[in-house]
Amino acid sequence: MTNKKNLISLSKRTQQKREEIARKGGIKSGEVRREKVELKQRLEILLSSVDKDGRSEADNISIALISEAKKGNPRAYEIIRDTIGQKPVNLTDINPTVGRADLSAFSPEEIKAMALKIVDRDYGAQK
Repeated sequence: MTNKKNLISLSKRTQQKREEIARKGGIKSGEVRREKVELKQRLEILLSSVDKDGRSEADNISIALISEAKKGNPRAYEIIRDTIGQKPVNLTDINPTVGRADLSAFSPEEIKAMALKIVDRDYGAQK
């Protein structure tokens, strides 16, 4: 565990030390990025491999997800829904700093109705 008293701000370090720290960070960032690319490639190869029944592993995973959703597993249903592009819009994800308006004159019901109209207008009715 790091003791905060031992931490030294970058602004208090020499230019040479800051460059050294930045260089090490860049090297590590490149290593992590390469590892992620390699993992993605390995997963794509494994998912495209075919079993004895002629189905890809991706097919088998999809079938298993559907089976779990049919059994009532809500997380399996959410994964399927989100993957096929049916994820509902979360109104709390809207950035409150963009287009601020004074809504104090409106009731909560009126605000909700306005928000639903905007969502319907921008994203269409979610069915």
